[in-house]
Amino acid sequence: MVLFDVDNTLTASGGAGMRALEGALVDVIGHAGPMPKVAYAGRTDPHILAELLTRLGRARDAALEAIIMTRYLERLEDELARAPGRVLPGVGALLAALADRAHVAVGLLTGNVARGAEVKLRAHGLWDAFAFGAFGDDAETRPGLLPVALDRHRAATGRHVSAMADVFVIGDTVHDVAVARTHGAVAVAVGTGAPHQERQALLATAPDLFHEDLGDAAALLDALDA
Repeated sequence: MVLFDVDNTLTASGGAGMRALEGALVDVIGHAGPMPKVAYAGRTDPHILAELLTRLGRARDAALEAIIMTRYLERLEDELARAPGRVLPGVGALLAALADRAHVAVGLLTGNVARGAEVKLRAHGLWDAFAFGAFGDDAETRPGLLPVALDRHRAATGRHVSAMADVFVIGDTVHDVAVARTHGAVAVAVGTGAPHQERQALLATAPDLFHEDLGDAAALLDALDA
C-alpha cells in the first residue's frame, strides 16, 4: 500500500488553502485585522481551524467550526478556479507506474478534509488515481488516519495488508514521517515542501527513503517490486 499526502507532495496550490480558510473566518465570524500565525504544513484542517479560533479567543464550538469549514470549501473552489497551482515533478509518471503494478494499492493520507482533497486533486485530474483515502475529518490526530486508510482499503478492495512493513507513507513533512513511525510503516519523505530549516528537521527524522521530488522515485519502485 502506498499512501500519499496531497499538499506539496502531489500538488502545490500557492497558499490557496490558507487564503480560503482565513477568508472563511472573516466571512463567518467577522474577524478584522491580521490573522494569528499558525503552522499549516502537515496538520489537519480541523486542527488548524481549532488553533486559529483559540488564538482569536473563541471557545471550541462544533457547529461554528462546521459552518466555517463549509465556507472554506466554497472559497477553496473559487481560489483554485482562479489559480489551480501545479502538479509537482514526477507525480504523473509515478502514479502511472503504480497503476501498472497489480500488487500495489494507491491511496491518500492527508490532513485535508475529504472534500478539500478532492477539490485540489480534481483541479489537475488526479482524484480518480486514488481508490481510497483517509482525511483530516476522519481522526483527531494525523497518526490516527492510517488505521482509517487500512479500513477503507479493505472495504474498497476486499484485500488487507499482511504487514505494516508493506505500507509506504509518502509526504513532505515531519508529520508524515511520524505517521509511518507510529505504526511501523515505511517512511518516504520528499523535499518538495520544506524551506531550509524545515528540510533539516525532515532529514533529521531519518526517513527510510528520501527523494528530492517524485521524479526521483526509482528506489521507491524497486522497494515495491521487491
